[in-house]
Amino acid sequence: MKSEALAYREADFDILEWRVDHYADLSNVESVMAAAKILRETMPEKPLLFTFRSAKEGGEQAISTEAYIALIVQPSTAAWLI
Repeated sequence: MKSEALAYREADFDILEWRVDHYADLSNVESVMAAAKILRETMPEKPLLFTFRSAKEGGEQAISTEAYIALIVQPSTAAWLI
């Protein structure tokens, strides 16, 4: 994750959208949070938009409602992510 983030560090963009549905270890919320923290630390000056598109919305993965809630709630409470 860090090497990918570093590759975009100097690119000209206003906001970084992380499509979490593309993340391989989606079922592990702690792993998702660790990856988000790497993105935040690598590009602290860029706003980070944390998004998940379900398979029904054209996203990469289908997850249960419970898993979706867990995935969204924890990042929304992380002050460093905002």
